[in-house]
Amino acid sequence: MTFRRRVRRGPRVLAAIALVFVLMVAGKMFFEWRASIIAGAVYDEYSQAPLSGALVQWDSVETRTDKKGEFTLIGVDKSLHDTPIVITSDDYAPQELSTDRDNIVVLLRPDVLSGRVTSGDGAPIPNVRVATGEDISVETDQDGQFHLKGVPRDLTLRVIAPGYRVFTMQPGKERRVEILLEQMVIRGLYISFGTNTLPNNRNEIVNKAKAAGLNAIVLDIKNDRGYVTSDIATQESTQIGASLELPERLQATVENLKRMGFYVIARLVVFKDSLYVDAHPDLAVKTARGLSYVDCEDQRWLDPFTQKSWEYNLGLAENAARVGFDEVHFDYIRFPSDCIRDRLVYSQDTTPENQQKAIEGFLGQASARLHPLGVTTSVAVFGLTAIEDDIGIGQMITGIARNVDYVSPMVYPSTWRAGSFNSDYPPAEPYRIVLQSVQRAVERLKGSPAQVRPWLQAFHDYGSRGIAYNWPEIEAQIKASQEAGAIGWTLWNPAGRYALDGPLP
Repeated sequence: MTFRRRVRRGPRVLAAIALVFVLMVAGKMFFEWRASIIAGAVYDEYSQAPLSGALVQWDSVETRTDKKGEFTLIGVDKSLHDTPIVITSDDYAPQELSTDRDNIVVLLRPDVLSGRVTSGDGAPIPNVRVATGEDISVETDQDGQFHLKGVPRDLTLRVIAPGYRVFTMQPGKERRVEILLEQMVIRGLYISFGTNTLPNNRNEIVNKAKAAGLNAIVLDIKNDRGYVTSDIATQESTQIGASLELPERLQATVENLKRMGFYVIARLVVFKDSLYVDAHPDLAVKTARGLSYVDCEDQRWLDPFTQKSWEYNLGLAENAARVGFDEVHFDYIRFPSDCIRDRLVYSQDTTPENQQKAIEGFLGQASARLHPLGVTTSVAVFGLTAIEDDIGIGQMITGIARNVDYVSPMVYPSTWRAGSFNSDYPPAEPYRIVLQSVQRAVERLKGSPAQVRPWLQAFHDYGSRGIAYNWPEIEAQIKASQEAGAIGWTLWNPAGRYALDGPLP
């Protein structure tokens, strides 16, 4: 009998099916694994060198580039298009990429700049402000060194120090720069809001200043009544009717003055502001009867304690910086003092301490917001503050000097009372009055980073003798200011009639 071997097909079929299933699952897993991979390389945009150690992240998945700058990121869900791949590395601007490519080449841009600032003799200059104009600024250390992080691609650098000419440069692809600052003693004069509305008159003064050897111009951007030039207007100044159009754009005026070699200063009157008080009577300095206080010039004042009045003026100052001014000069940054016929009422009880805190608080905020924009700050103070600590207006120059770059006491001889500095009639002694008052200011600010730069009298005496202030009187004040240790000076004549008839001392 012949027997046939029975063939058992069942297990083989099952094995084949299982193998196919495994291959399908493995294939699917392999496909999904391959589909979740993004590979690439990261390079320095400027040098084209590979960047090792750069962090590559997608959601919670991350890896780092190797010595060749290459990476492989596994586990990316490419269907989640709203979740980008983020690539970061120290001293480089981060970059985000979509997940729609398997192989990518990334160029990271360096976003740091370091350097050293020195003077003409090669000595390092500490406490110099280095700003990018993009709200990024640092100060140099004792060795004149600085390091900026997060700088923009098209960087314009402004280097600012009191007593030196503002230095501007575009470093391009440089990561380290050596900067030499040129000393500059400011010799300037003031041009009023009204004069600036008459370009011919303004240009005549500017040309006269240039011919006389002056190097700075002070322009009103917000005057004693609260009017604002339209180029620096805010939405609020426009709403209250404070913004005025000038015949020539302010920015064009500033640019032209800079082309002529002038350092350009914006004068901004702060708390004397009838227009803003009219729009916001709740912010006014008031009398005991609840009425707005009115000074000798029939003008009203803002309460220096109110943050809203700070914000209004700081917004205007920031716009001035963006227009291109080198410096913002704050005037009437004090509590009122004239024609006070009744007790004045503020939003806080006034003491010498909280008055000073208000003034210095405003100036501290101003510098914190303006310095990163690449401008210097300064403040006009009463001449009497050079010799007295508190005269009831909140101006303590030692505290003010901690918050600005220049302190400008108004040492006009005509403003001093008989008997000041043992003088029977101070306007008759312009040299001695300026010498002694500026000396006191310089002594009091010794060791402060702020510099003393006085306002000098270029208008005729309004006292009983009515002494004419022409070139001899102006020259005497300039000599006195220089001998007293001031870093420059500015001349004040609201009418713009400057007697500049001789060579500068």
